[in-house]
Amino acid sequence: MWVGFVLGAIVLALLLVFVLQNTRSVKVSFFSASGAIPLGAALVFAALGGVLLAAVAASLRILQIRRRLGVGWRASDAPPAPADAAIEPSKQPEDGPT
Repeated sequence: MWVGFVLGAIVLALLLVFVLQNTRSVKVSFFSASGAIPLGAALVFAALGGVLLAAVAASLRILQIRRRLGVGWRASDAPPAPADAAIEPSKQPEDGPT
């Protein structure tokens, strides 16, 4: 737990240093909206947008694979087992040389 906390704090500190060192104002346009924001903030927003887009695409792919494989069923959603399903007795290994 502490390792994750320390790594998160280090990443946050590095991100803060990056934003504070890149304070030059740049013009940003998105469709009809435009404005001027610091370069560091613009790059951080672009990176966050990319991470969110990748996360959505990965989540959709995981759901697609789970549906195809039938993984992720809850016990209440599972189809009932056939009534005539025979349970195979456990197979004992033959006595042989050890």
